[in-house]
Amino acid sequence: MSGRPVLSRRRSKIYHDLAVQAFLEGLLREPLTVDEMRRRINAAFGADRTPSRSAIGRYARQRRLEIGFGRPEYLSGGGRIT
Repeated sequence: MSGRPVLSRRRSKIYHDLAVQAFLEGLLREPLTVDEMRRRINAAFGADRTPSRSAIGRYARQRRLEIGFGRPEYLSGGGRIT
């Protein structure tokens, strides 16, 4: 061990609120910006349940990579997702 503390990353509220997560999954099927997704979640669930802009962006990026909508080949160096 290096003696450094192990930092565990707290999961986003997206993972704790299944209704928000399901709503966001639907939004990912539309060509929306992160800001527009956040506005729609805020309108549907209120500010207290709306994830941060960064959390939405991270979640969207991860889900798009999982379902095969990663970066276009011309941006990712020959098809590799970086």
